[in-house]
Amino acid sequence: MTPQGVLALADDLGRAADEILARASAPVLLLDRVQDPGNVGAILRVAAAFRCGGVLVGSGTADPLGAKALRASAGTAIVVPFARGTPRGLLDTAARAGFSCWLLDGVGEPLWDVTSRPARLLLAVGSEGAGAGEDVSRAATRRLAIPIAPAAESLNAGVAAGIAVAHVARLPVAGDARPARSR
Repeated sequence: MTPQGVLALADDLGRAADEILARASAPVLLLDRVQDPGNVGAILRVAAAFRCGGVLVGSGTADPLGAKALRASAGTAIVVPFARGTPRGLLDTAARAGFSCWLLDGVGEPLWDVTSRPARLLLAVGSEGAGAGEDVSRAATRRLAIPIAPAAESLNAGVAAGIAVAHVARLPVAGDARPARSR
């Protein structure tokens, strides 16, 4: 009833996927058809909190700059580098840049059993209802599951991404004798 009006006009903040991947020194997230803008915003907030290298936003995923996603990100959508594209195109770009793709999945190796990660890691999160699409599922070299109590059917995509990133971001890089740096 009482709109706030326009505060500013700005260009779209999306970047090229190859630019984000070239600069990434930490895991990068891939969102595959994550439809709830609240989850997209929460995942961007997680990416900022754990210093991820960026977020790749697959087609069919809610717009990171949409009003609800922007609110849920608490403004971090304007500071976390992100790129949009088709899942296949984003995966191809990541593969050319030397990234391994791990999929956060309801069925897979328990997340807590993972003790190291590749230096160039793409962590994929699928849609809330259907999970990852065929391209992402095929590209995944490792599937990770978050063990939860039988009474809970599943976790919200934003919550699951937060738990997974908090664990994976702190893992030492495979073959690196140094412990993961404290964040």
